[in-house]
Amino acid sequence: MLHLLSILLIFLALLAVLILTHELGHFLVARFLGVRVEEFGFGFPPRALGIVKVRRKDKKPRWMFLRKEKVVDKIRDRMILPLYSINMIPLGGFVKIMGEDGESKNEPDSFAAQPVWKRFSILIAGIVMNFILGSLLFSLVFWIGVPEIVGDGDTVKDAKIQVTDVVAGSPAETAGIKTGDSIRSFVVPDKGRINVDKVSEIQNLTKEKAGQKIIVEVLRGNDVYRLDLEPRTNPPEGQGALGIELARTGIVKYPLLDSIKMGPVRSVELLGLMYDYLKNIIEKLIHAQKVNVDLSGPVGIVVMTNQMKEMGLPYFLQFAAIISINLAFMNFLPFPALDGGRILFLILEKIKGKPVSPKIEGTIHAIGLYILLLLMVLITFKDFSRFHDKFAMVWERIFK
Repeated sequence: MLHLLSILLIFLALLAVLILTHELGHFLVARFLGVRVEEFGFGFPPRALGIVKVRRKDKKPRWMFLRKEKVVDKIRDRMILPLYSINMIPLGGFVKIMGEDGESKNEPDSFAAQPVWKRFSILIAGIVMNFILGSLLFSLVFWIGVPEIVGDGDTVKDAKIQVTDVVAGSPAETAGIKTGDSIRSFVVPDKGRINVDKVSEIQNLTKEKAGQKIIVEVLRGNDVYRLDLEPRTNPPEGQGALGIELARTGIVKYPLLDSIKMGPVRSVELLGLMYDYLKNIIEKLIHAQKVNVDLSGPVGIVVMTNQMKEMGLPYFLQFAAIISINLAFMNFLPFPALDGGRILFLILEKIKGKPVSPKIEGTIHAIGLYILLLLMVLITFKDFSRFHDKFAMVWERIFK
């Protein structure tokens, strides 16, 4: 039970940091440009606690803690916004900007009354903040030591032989080897236990022992498994005796200045990969070809959070950086309800010379939100089907 709670807490903390960073971008730029921010909240309502500056007669304003909505209503005229709040549902956070839905156009400090360039700056700020956070995390990983694929002859810290792919129907799959496992050693009849930390050692050993039963010891998370294995004597071309793809990884550290430069570069490279992936999907859809989309929702991210936690801090930080850059990319897409969709309406407004009807825009964003929610539900069901064995293991730990 404690293990499950620790995973969920780490996941919620990661989600909170990523979303709050995004909302902080909107908040800071709105405040800088003189747009009224009504509330900046950690988590989602109902509100647990709020703090706001309140005007007093003939006295300096003071900070006041608020616990009930009724209190907010009573002192609303004396509040010096924004209100900072801690809310009951710890799934990130939000920023409430006056006029963000097109209302209060007559108020000079409302979002709706601002010129296009100011509204664009506020909308793009969340995306930029996620990019900055991802770049900083990548830089930190490069500095403390990044897991990279290295050659057999390279001297690195924490060298591992990791399984990057398992061929269906191969001896490796039959034995129970999974992608992500680290191969530590083999036990063979005539030589006993043989530790391995080079890809060539495994290739030579399995070729030499083809057709014989041996035992492979793999590390999966924090658990060690001893699996029976029989390398093939005549494997299909390109598959090898075991039917797995291997990579030797190790922790490589970079100087601080190099790390600072490399972080943004890695983020831009990742954005390029995401763009190519999305472009490939769209091209296949246009040509009516089969599309294999590998997406993960909250459930999948919880599972991967646990895997990265067990692999160590560098892997977890790198995982968080990838998620942050992914959030930046997804939010930039011109899809309704996302920042990119709102930016698209600003571009249309600039082209037309007048804004799109707030009613029409609101309806389109609402439809986009429903589509995103439906997609999230479908992805969650898919995650449960993909990771059902992981959840079975978790429940066994809780109730055994």
